[in-house]
Amino acid sequence: MLKFEFFFAGRDEFADELWREFAIMTGRSQDPNAPLDTEEAARSLNESDLLVAHLVLRPFIDAYRVVAQELVNLGTGGGVDEQELLKRCLRLGRQWALQHRITEESVSGEMFSTALKMAHHRGLLDPEGDADNIADRRSALVAELDDLQRSIGELARMRRDSVPV
Repeated sequence: MLKFEFFFAGRDEFADELWREFAIMTGRSQDPNAPLDTEEAARSLNESDLLVAHLVLRPFIDAYRVVAQELVNLGTGGGVDEQELLKRCLRLGRQWALQHRITEESVSGEMFSTALKMAHHRGLLDPEGDADNIADRRSALVAELDDLQRSIGELARMRRDSVPV
């Protein structure tokens, strides 16, 4: 989802990099072909002092969520005026930031523009596409981003719980 925000290695190379980082972070090696034990992964995260994904990823996911909501709000008739859509996203983003639904760092025309690139890539702005299909895929994107926001919230809670007061 964040391919327009960050540069990632190819899938296999990226997985190898993650396992190397895991070994550095935990001092333990892991067979990349073995199933990942969720309890071991949670313990490794809790033992590390590197639980910062919520700080790094939240603004991007929040901005994408605003764009996804505005795409749903647009309905499926006709083309999309991207400049008008960006204005709507800025308004909604400011409102949600004031309501503490998203971070203030998320309210950025640049972040919304990148989210639109992702929407283009997923065919969510195609005026020639099947309206019902586009509506379903836009709603699916909202649900996917809601799940990511919940996961990021869980990481933030894990970090708060692991930091001594």
